[in-house]
Amino acid sequence: VVMGAGAHRAQTNVRAFELEAGERLLEVSLDGYFLGPARSFGEDLLLVIERGKRPVVEALRGASLKPVWIRPLREQMRSLVPAWKGVEVDGERCALIHTAATQTLLLRVHDGQLLWSHESAGSARAPLEPVCIRDGFFALGEALELRRQDTGELLYRFDGFLDEPCLLMARGELEVILGEQPSDEGAPTLLCLGFEHYLALV
Repeated sequence: VVMGAGAHRAQTNVRAFELEAGERLLEVSLDGYFLGPARSFGEDLLLVIERGKRPVVEALRGASLKPVWIRPLREQMRSLVPAWKGVEVDGERCALIHTAATQTLLLRVHDGQLLWSHESAGSARAPLEPVCIRDGFFALGEALELRRQDTGELLYRFDGFLDEPCLLMARGELEVILGEQPSDEGAPTLLCLGFEHYLALV
C-alpha cells in the first residue's frame, strides 16, 4: 500500500499493489491531506489525514481498503505529525497516539472506540513516539509524562530540561535520557532520569 497526495492538497490517494509483478490492484481516494504516519494492524490500515487544521484517524479494512471508521483528534498546529504505536491492552489491539496538541489517547483498532483521552497545553513541535515499559508508557511533548496504558492515569510529569529533547531508554532499564541545547550557544547537555521506583505502579 502506498500513500500520496492527489491532484489537490486536500486529497489522499491510497494505492494497493501486487508485490511480485508490481501491478496496481486498486486505489482509494480520501478527502484531506495525508499527514502521516500510517500503521497496519492485521486487516486494518490506520492513517492520519488532516482536514482543515484538525487531524483525523481513518481506518481502512481488508484487501478492498474499505473505510470502516473515523476518529477526529484535537485541532493542532499544521503539518505536525502525531506520534503513535500499536499496543495490546486487555487482549485488544489498540493504537496509542500522542499529538502536537498534546492530546494523548488510546483507540481500539477494530472499531475506533476511544478507551481514554487526556489533553493538556499544546506544543509548537511534533511529539516523539511513545516508549512503552511493562503496562506503562512515556510520552514526550511539552513535558515528559509516565502514564498507565490501560487507563491513561498520570504517574509522573517532568516539565524541565525540554528545549530540544530526545527520548530513549538507557541500558535496558527504566531510565530516560533527555537532551537540551542551551540558548546561550553553550555546549548541549544530557540528563538521565531514573524511574525504577515506578516499576511497582506499572
